[in-house]
Amino acid sequence: MNGYVPIHPVLPGRLGLVVNEVTRATQAPIQLVTSVALAAAAIAVQSTCTVARKPGLEGPVSLFLLTICESGERKSAVQAQFFKPFADQQRCWHEEAAQKASEQLIERQIWKEKSSALRAELRRAARQGNPTDEIEKRLRGFLEAEPKAGNTRKLIYEDTTPEALLAGLHTCGNSAALVHDEFGHFVAGSMSKQLSLLNTIWSGTDTTVDRKTGNSFVIQDPRLTCLFQAQPAVFQRFMDKQGQQARGNGFLARALMAFPPSTQGGRFDYGVATPCEHLAWFHDRCRALPNRSWNRVLRFTPDAQRLWHNVANDYEATMQPGWLNSDIRDFASKAAENIARIAAVLHGFMNDESDEI
Repeated sequence: MNGYVPIHPVLPGRLGLVVNEVTRATQAPIQLVTSVALAAAAIAVQSTCTVARKPGLEGPVSLFLLTICESGERKSAVQAQFFKPFADQQRCWHEEAAQKASEQLIERQIWKEKSSALRAELRRAARQGNPTDEIEKRLRGFLEAEPKAGNTRKLIYEDTTPEALLAGLHTCGNSAALVHDEFGHFVAGSMSKQLSLLNTIWSGTDTTVDRKTGNSFVIQDPRLTCLFQAQPAVFQRFMDKQGQQARGNGFLARALMAFPPSTQGGRFDYGVATPCEHLAWFHDRCRALPNRSWNRVLRFTPDAQRLWHNVANDYEATMQPGWLNSDIRDFASKAAENIARIAAVLHGFMNDESDEI
C-alpha cells in the first residue's frame, strides 16, 4: 500500500469510493480530488438536469470550483484521471470534423463548378434574348443549397477568450466547461476581465450577444462549469488586482473554494498498483449521461425540502450585523443555491431511478 492514507471522503456512495481510489493512486490532497470529481460530475449532468430549489424556482446544476494549492500537488494528474472521457469524446469530435471537412471541400468544389455552369447558361440566354425565368429559378435554388461548413462540437475550453467562449456556446454546444489547471493563464488573459459574463452564464439565463461586425446571436440555456486550480501566489496576485471586483460582482461567492493541506513529503511509493474499478464506473457515467435524449428536473423530497429551507434561513439570519456571516454576505447569499446544485449533481450522476433528491 501507499504510505499516504487519505481521510474519509466527503462524497456519498460510489463517488466517494472513486475519490478514494484517485486519492490513493495520485496521493494528491483529497480536497483537490473531490473538487475535480465534482467538476467532472457536473459537466456530465448539466446538459440534461436542472434543480428545483423550491416549487417554481428551477435553475442549472453547473458549478464553479476554485482550488488553491502549491505547485507539485499533482493537479494535472488528478484532472487527467477524471476528465479522460471528455478528452476522448472531444478527440472523436475533432476526427469526425476533419473527415467531414474533407468531404465538404469536395462537395463545395463540385457546387462551384455547377454554379459557374448555371451562371454561364444564364448569361448566354440573356445575350440571346431568350427567357431566363427557369434558369434563374434553378440558380436561386442552387445558391440557397450552398454547402456550409459544419460546426465541431466542443466541450472543454482552456486557453480561450470571452468572444470564443460565447461563439462556442452558440455554435458548438451550449453545455461546456472552462478549465484552467494553471490559474495564471486565466489571470493574464482577457477572460478574467469578464467575470460578470461568467456570472451571467452561471445563472443559465439566455444570453444575447450583440456584434458591431458579424451577426448577433442568442445563447439559449447556457450551461458552464468552471474548474480553476491556482497556486497561492497566483491567487493572491489575482486578489490584489481584481479581488474587489471579484467580490463585488459575486464571482467569488459563486465559487466553491478549497485550500487543501499539502501531501508533499508523505507520498511514498512501494510499487503497488491501486485498483481503479470504481473509476471505470465513473468514466462510463461521464460517457453516457451527456448523450441522453431526455431532460430531468430534480426536486427535493418533502423532508429534504424542509432541511434545505432551514439551511437557507440559517445563512440568511447569520448575515445580520455582528453575526457569523455578516462580513461574507456575498458567500452566504449563494450558499443555499450551491448546496442545491451539489445535491442535484450527486443525485443526477448516481441515480437514474428517481428525480427526487
